[in-house]
Amino acid sequence: MSYSLLVKDEIIKTSYKERDEIFAEITAVFRNSGNFSIIEGSLVFEVSTENPAFARRIFSLTKSYYKVNSNIVILKSERFRHHNIYIIHIENEEVLRDITENMEIEYANGKHFYFKLPNFIVSSEETKKAYVKGVFLSAGSISNPEKTYHLEMKTRSISIAQEVTKILEEYELKPKILKRNKNHIVYIKEGENIKDFLGLVGAHNKLMDFENIRILKEMRNNVNRIVNCETSNIDKTINAGLRQVKDIELIQNTIGLKSLPETLHEIAVLRLENENLSLLELSDLTTDRVGKSGVNHRMKKISVIAERIREQSQ
Repeated sequence: MSYSLLVKDEIIKTSYKERDEIFAEITAVFRNSGNFSIIEGSLVFEVSTENPAFARRIFSLTKSYYKVNSNIVILKSERFRHHNIYIIHIENEEVLRDITENMEIEYANGKHFYFKLPNFIVSSEETKKAYVKGVFLSAGSISNPEKTYHLEMKTRSISIAQEVTKILEEYELKPKILKRNKNHIVYIKEGENIKDFLGLVGAHNKLMDFENIRILKEMRNNVNRIVNCETSNIDKTINAGLRQVKDIELIQNTIGLKSLPETLHEIAVLRLENENLSLLELSDLTTDRVGKSGVNHRMKKISVIAERIREQSQ
């Protein structure tokens, strides 16, 4: 089962206490995924999905709210032979009039027209959350956080995308909209905001799973950064030590190390004996415990002497 289906499976198991919440969810589903058509002179409404649990939920919510017995038609998917398409089918003319009026939908000349979202849906926290839940269940997806952070909801019009975006912005979830083919996609990319979205739609168990995965990923990333940083520092230390050894060996083979001042002679001998030590570690070996900056200063003096020898030999 995909990560999206696992999330939806938890949301589908949630229930409502108020009728307004039921109406908000089915409004989201009907406006975003429903289709009207004329069959044998009668107005028919359908919602299709490949998720049987979601089909049962919409069937149940519609029956609970409108007191109507809809039909569920099962068809074989043309895209995936092993998948079924579940169609919630409503033919009751009186109920359909209520749906079009209450949900601000109009069907004319073979086209759907969507008006402003009914005000009472955005008048309470519960109905706003139920509306977002309906849009996600009908046309939403979420990537496995082990791989990437991405949540999106496909909407059939820019007006519906803007409705959803406005609600999500109230919860500071930073949604964005993009156009993909004929659809408008509302999406969220940041892990923290996706986690909050899961809480918003009632997927509290998956929220905890998501957060655990996110924390582990951040820990792994931090460990990798530390390891890479330490590896880089080790490489720099080794490379610097090799350059210093070359300078010292040049001096040793030309003018001799005894020609160096006592402080430089000491650090030159220490470096030859300890090629891989850092400057800080070398400083602990000096008789006067000169410190890292003092060792670095002496090494620079040795480097200047070695460079002069190279220039003179050219």
